[in-house]
Amino acid sequence: MTRIVCLAAGLVVALATWAGSAAAQQWQEYKPVGAGYRVEMPGKPAVTEREQQTPAGTVKFSFARLAQGQRGLLASHAVYQAGALPADPEQALDNARDGATKGGKLGSEKRLKVDGAPARRIVLENSGQVVNLLVVVKGNTLYQLLYHQPQGSEPTPDMERFLSSFALVKG
Repeated sequence: MTRIVCLAAGLVVALATWAGSAAAQQWQEYKPVGAGYRVEMPGKPAVTEREQQTPAGTVKFSFARLAQGQRGLLASHAVYQAGALPADPEQALDNARDGATKGGKLGSEKRLKVDGAPARRIVLENSGQVVNLLVVVKGNTLYQLLYHQPQGSEPTPDMERFLSSFALVKG
Protein backbone atom coordinates (compact mmCIF):
# COMPACT_ATOMS: atom_id res chain seq x y z
CA MET A 1 0.00 0.00 0.00
CA THR A 2 2.76 2.45 0.90
CA ARG A 3 4.52 1.80 -2.40
CA ILE A 4 1.43 2.87 -4.38
CA VAL A 5 0.91 5.95 -2.23
CA CYS A 6 4.55 7.01 -2.70
CA LEU A 7 4.44 6.37 -6.45
CA ALA A 8 1.22 8.32 -6.96
CA ALA A 9 2.34 11.23 -4.78
CA GLY A 10 5.71 11.29 -6.50
CA LEU A 11 4.11 11.41 -9.95
CA VAL A 12 1.93 14.36 -9.00
CA VAL A 13 4.79 16.35 -7.49
CA ALA A 14 7.27 15.46 -10.24
CA LEU A 15 4.98 16.42 -13.08
CA ALA A 16 3.60 19.51 -11.35
CA THR A 17 7.11 20.87 -10.90
CA TRP A 18 8.56 19.57 -14.16
CA ALA A 19 9.25 22.41 -16.57
CA GLY A 20 9.95 22.25 -20.26
CA SER A 21 8.40 22.90 -23.60
CA ALA A 22 7.34 20.93 -26.61
CA ALA A 23 7.01 22.18 -30.12
CA ALA A 24 3.57 21.93 -31.65
CA GLN A 25 3.44 18.50 -33.19
CA GLN A 26 0.95 16.06 -34.59
CA TRP A 27 -0.82 13.64 -32.30
CA GLN A 28 0.78 10.23 -32.33
CA GLU A 29 0.29 6.88 -30.69
CA TYR A 30 2.60 5.99 -27.82
CA LYS A 31 2.63 2.23 -27.28
CA PRO A 32 5.58 0.94 -25.26
CA VAL A 33 6.59 -2.57 -26.25
CA GLY A 34 5.28 -5.18 -23.84
CA ALA A 35 3.54 -2.64 -21.56
CA GLY A 36 -0.01 -3.62 -22.50
CA TYR A 37 -1.36 -0.16 -23.30
CA ARG A 38 -1.54 2.60 -25.88
CA VAL A 39 -2.28 6.30 -25.62
CA GLU A 40 -2.23 9.29 -27.95
CA MET A 41 0.09 12.22 -27.24
CA PRO A 42 0.52 15.54 -29.09
CA GLY A 43 4.19 14.87 -29.78
CA LYS A 44 6.99 12.50 -28.94
CA PRO A 45 7.43 12.05 -25.17
CA ALA A 46 10.68 11.80 -23.24
CA VAL A 47 10.80 8.27 -21.82
CA THR A 48 12.47 7.18 -18.59
CA GLU A 49 12.61 3.65 -17.26
CA ARG A 50 13.98 2.33 -13.99
CA GLU A 51 13.78 -0.49 -11.52
CA GLN A 52 13.47 0.14 -7.82
CA GLN A 53 13.85 -2.20 -4.88
CA THR A 54 10.93 -2.02 -2.46
CA PRO A 55 10.01 -4.10 0.60
CA ALA A 56 7.81 -6.17 -1.73
CA GLY A 57 10.60 -6.71 -4.27
CA THR A 58 11.64 -5.09 -7.51
CA VAL A 59 9.21 -2.71 -9.22
CA LYS A 60 9.74 -1.70 -12.85
CA PHE A 61 8.67 1.87 -13.65
CA SER A 62 8.28 3.58 -17.02
CA PHE A 63 7.43 7.27 -17.52
CA ALA A 64 6.65 9.07 -20.79
CA ARG A 65 6.54 12.87 -20.32
CA LEU A 66 5.57 15.66 -22.66
CA ALA A 67 5.48 19.35 -21.73
CA GLN A 68 3.33 22.00 -23.41
CA GLY A 69 4.32 25.26 -21.77
CA GLN A 70 2.61 25.34 -18.38
CA ARG A 71 0.70 22.16 -19.14
CA GLY A 72 2.10 18.66 -19.13
CA LEU A 73 1.21 15.07 -19.88
CA LEU A 74 2.53 11.89 -18.32
CA ALA A 75 1.83 8.26 -19.16
CA SER A 76 3.32 5.75 -16.78
CA HIS A 77 3.12 2.16 -15.74
CA ALA A 78 4.60 0.27 -12.84
CA VAL A 79 4.97 -3.50 -12.91
CA TYR A 80 4.92 -5.08 -9.46
CA GLN A 81 5.91 -8.58 -8.47
CA ALA A 82 3.00 -10.99 -8.16
CA GLY A 83 1.13 -10.43 -4.90
CA ALA A 84 2.65 -6.99 -4.21
CA LEU A 85 -0.54 -5.08 -5.08
CA PRO A 86 -3.65 -5.57 -2.94
CA ALA A 87 -5.74 -8.55 -4.05
CA ASP A 88 -8.72 -6.20 -4.43
CA PRO A 89 -8.01 -3.86 -7.38
CA GLU A 90 -10.35 -1.24 -5.87
CA GLN A 91 -8.06 -1.10 -2.82
CA ALA A 92 -5.07 -0.56 -5.11
CA LEU A 93 -6.97 2.31 -6.75
CA ASP A 94 -7.90 3.76 -3.35
CA ASN A 95 -4.23 3.66 -2.39
CA ALA A 96 -3.20 5.40 -5.61
CA ARG A 97 -5.84 8.10 -5.04
CA ASP A 98 -4.69 8.63 -1.46
CA GLY A 99 -1.10 8.96 -2.59
CA ALA A 100 -1.97 11.39 -5.38
CA THR A 101 -3.98 13.64 -3.06
CA LYS A 102 -1.37 13.70 -0.30
CA GLY A 103 -0.43 17.36 0.08
CA GLY A 104 -3.24 18.38 -2.26
CA LYS A 105 -7.00 18.58 -2.43
CA LEU A 106 -9.30 16.03 -4.04
CA GLY A 107 -11.74 17.73 -6.40
CA SER A 108 -13.62 14.74 -7.79
CA GLU A 109 -13.35 11.02 -8.30
CA LYS A 110 -15.22 8.69 -10.62
CA ARG A 111 -15.07 4.89 -10.64
CA LEU A 112 -15.09 3.33 -14.08
CA LYS A 113 -13.83 0.44 -16.17
CA VAL A 114 -11.32 0.72 -18.98
CA ASP A 115 -11.40 -2.26 -21.30
CA GLY A 116 -12.90 -4.27 -18.42
CA ALA A 117 -10.23 -3.27 -15.89
CA PRO A 118 -11.07 -1.24 -12.74
CA ALA A 119 -10.11 2.42 -13.08
CA ARG A 120 -10.52 5.85 -11.50
CA ARG A 121 -10.74 9.30 -13.00
CA ILE A 122 -9.50 11.78 -10.40
CA VAL A 123 -9.25 15.58 -10.41
CA LEU A 124 -7.15 17.23 -7.74
CA GLU A 125 -5.35 20.47 -6.92
CA ASN A 126 -1.71 20.36 -5.92
CA SER A 127 1.10 22.96 -5.94
CA GLY A 128 -0.93 25.53 -7.92
CA GLN A 129 -1.88 22.95 -10.54
CA VAL A 130 -5.09 21.16 -11.46
CA VAL A 131 -4.24 17.54 -12.08
CA ASN A 132 -6.50 15.21 -14.07
CA LEU A 133 -5.52 11.63 -13.44
CA LEU A 134 -6.61 8.30 -14.89
CA VAL A 135 -5.49 5.27 -12.89
CA VAL A 136 -6.06 1.71 -14.13
CA VAL A 137 -5.02 -1.53 -12.50
CA LYS A 138 -4.75 -4.82 -14.36
CA GLY A 139 -3.05 -7.80 -12.78
CA ASN A 140 0.24 -6.68 -11.30
CA THR A 141 0.46 -3.46 -13.35
CA LEU A 142 -0.65 0.01 -12.31
CA TYR A 143 -1.18 2.42 -15.23
CA GLN A 144 -1.45 6.19 -14.74
CA LEU A 145 -2.16 9.03 -17.13
CA LEU A 146 -1.73 12.50 -15.75
CA TYR A 147 -2.51 15.87 -17.32
CA HIS A 148 -1.70 19.01 -15.35
CA GLN A 149 -2.39 22.69 -15.95
CA PRO A 150 -2.28 25.87 -13.84
CA GLN A 151 -5.18 26.45 -11.45
CA GLY A 152 -7.73 28.82 -12.94
CA SER A 153 -7.04 27.81 -16.55
CA GLU A 154 -9.74 26.21 -18.64
CA PRO A 155 -9.48 22.50 -19.48
CA THR A 156 -8.27 21.98 -23.02
CA PRO A 157 -9.46 19.54 -25.69
CA ASP A 158 -5.95 18.04 -25.47
CA MET A 159 -6.62 16.91 -21.91
CA GLU A 160 -9.73 14.96 -22.80
CA ARG A 161 -8.23 13.53 -25.96
CA PHE A 162 -5.16 12.33 -24.05
CA LEU A 163 -7.06 10.77 -21.15
CA SER A 164 -9.77 9.17 -23.26
CA SER A 165 -7.28 7.68 -25.73
CA PHE A 166 -5.89 5.22 -23.18
CA ALA A 167 -6.59 1.60 -24.05
CA LEU A 168 -5.33 -1.73 -22.79
CA VAL A 169 -3.83 -3.84 -25.59
CA LYS A 170 -2.08 -7.17 -25.97
CA GLY A 171 1.69 -7.05 -25.88
